[in-house]
Amino acid sequence: DARTQARLLGRGEVVGDDTMHDDARTGLKVMISTTTADSPEKILDWAQYHRLLGVDYFFIFVEGKAAVPQCVRELRRFPGMTVWEPSEKLDLARNKSRIWGEKWLGNFFNKPCNNELFVRQSLNMEIAISRAQRMKIHWHVHIDTDELLYPGGAVDLNVKTLFNDVPEDVDTMVFPNYEACPETDSVTDPFRQVTLFKRNFDHVVREVYMENYRDVTRSNPNYFLTYGNGKSAARVQPGLRPNGAHRFHNYAKHPKETKAPEAAVLHYTYTTFDDILSRKNRCDCPKDEESLKQCFILEFDRVVYTKWDDMNEAQMRQFYNERVVYHDKVLKAKILSNGLFARMYTPQIMMQGISRTNALLRARTKDSSSSSSPARASASSSGTGNSGDGEEDAGGDVDRAEHVHAHVGPTLTGVG
Repeated sequence: DARTQARLLGRGEVVGDDTMHDDARTGLKVMISTTTADSPEKILDWAQYHRLLGVDYFFIFVEGKAAVPQCVRELRRFPGMTVWEPSEKLDLARNKSRIWGEKWLGNFFNKPCNNELFVRQSLNMEIAISRAQRMKIHWHVHIDTDELLYPGGAVDLNVKTLFNDVPEDVDTMVFPNYEACPETDSVTDPFRQVTLFKRNFDHVVREVYMENYRDVTRSNPNYFLTYGNGKSAARVQPGLRPNGAHRFHNYAKHPKETKAPEAAVLHYTYTTFDDILSRKNRCDCPKDEESLKQCFILEFDRVVYTKWDDMNEAQMRQFYNERVVYHDKVLKAKILSNGLFARMYTPQIMMQGISRTNALLRARTKDSSSSSSPARASASSSGTGNSGDGEEDAGGDVDRAEHVHAHVGPTLTGVG
């Protein structure tokens, strides 16, 4: 349970079993929404990590292998997690969204692959906002399951401390992105194996960034392999709407935005060679320049997709080592010393702690299973999460389902 997990991790205080993370210091409730096709193991790692940072709720829109019934059941057992499965009702809610009549997302409509996903993420964010308003959640964060929040600047490494310090007149906070940099082509578990990060230009000295731009990019199209504009969190308030997958806006006013001076979102993109392999069959797009732009928003994605026409797997691995993996120790020492790169062990240590804790809990469960009563076993398997599927009506209005009521895990202070 939550208290056992906290003791095993050996840090911090435990929130009462019948409460959510309504932190006594702030009273804030924080939610993360995401659209994902990742495995349940990765999603749950991601959720456990963010639970330790003070996040209360997780609104998960599953696709692909994440939408397999067994996966959905496993996710719904995680406290505070609500899961939306693909369904006609969900499609109907999206189709009747106000977003389709707005111009701000129009450039992404009726385009395949990444553009289609970008629109779907925005529609899902709208549904998540409606639910968050119903539940009186205070802050809504939107990130992907290959991203981890890092609340730098918070003495207790708690996102609620960050949000509590945001001035009341500020509506949204941008987390600049740091891009994970693999140092070998054999990474299989990025959250636990990658500790080197390319810092965002919002957090570095401009002159240093310009002087070292060529060394860092190494013939790639841009400084970052993927996006460079960070991810955003927003106060849940009337009129709140998505502004694409990276920002929020408001139908009623022009929101006031701030950027986190130390906190970041860590983006583990292209950290495994499997990420390169997966791009081969992700989309079925013609290879002319205009068609590629219709399919892929990001330039490096287009580069990787087209490389498969000219290279076999061995050649692609060489390309990956030359363009993505950072082997050069002299170069790494240089850009670590001048602040463009950062060595960050805290997420790795937390993930390793989560692994050890889960292993101990599984061992305890196995040892005690023979003495568990049938009623207790039934309660354990029934799940504590919620179904999001069909709980919003077609107009995206407030749902009629019960709120998440299960207790959550521990709040940790001073982790890492």
